[in-house]
Amino acid sequence: MAILILHTDNLTACKEALRVSLPHVSSSHLTEAIAAGLGFQTNASLVAKLKGERAMLPDIARLDDDSFAARLFEFGYAVTPDRSLTALARSAAIPDRPSVEFRAHDRAANDAHFYECRHLGRPMVMVQTARLYATLEWDCITVDGNCEGYLFGKDNGGSFGRRLFAQYQARAAGKAPKSHYLGGSFTGWIKKLPIDVARDLADDYFCMLYLPLRQNQGPRLRAA
Repeated sequence: MAILILHTDNLTACKEALRVSLPHVSSSHLTEAIAAGLGFQTNASLVAKLKGERAMLPDIARLDDDSFAARLFEFGYAVTPDRSLTALARSAAIPDRPSVEFRAHDRAANDAHFYECRHLGRPMVMVQTARLYATLEWDCITVDGNCEGYLFGKDNGGSFGRRLFAQYQARAAGKAPKSHYLGGSFTGWIKKLPIDVARDLADDYFCMLYLPLRQNQGPRLRAA
């Protein structure tokens, strides 16, 4: 499942895009379905969370396409479950994505992502695509140096790095036999990944590298 950074800019963009693709769904029903797809019982509970955590770093939600479709079905719409919500979350329609995807060797895209992440004080996570495979790359050089201690812990990043590697093994098992991992808690890359595996791992790695900043009450990235 894809992830979405929870703040109003992303939620507004998500709804605007879905209103185009689902013009027959009423605005209020679509709002409730999006909340369900983000794991909330109602939109009111989602709004309450955003208001209650306004002074914190934005949280992350994993999208569930089936829950989105099921909520619309409850409202009487004949919607077939698909991966449309997941595809939307990973598209350029969303203004604040956890990772970016661009063609390999696109220096301009790489630099733009670096400056954006440095401005926000969050880790860089990138998927670089080629003809057959993709490369996943992460780099925490953009994290505030006063907040990066969680990356190293008591063993200079050994434990954290093993967690990243274990997640790679779980995602790649049976799906990426030619992939190659090189890296650790602070920076690294995984080459020769199928694109779907690279996208899933990008979401996983962003959560692993970003959420400790939120839990430790690091610098606020963007208001909800």
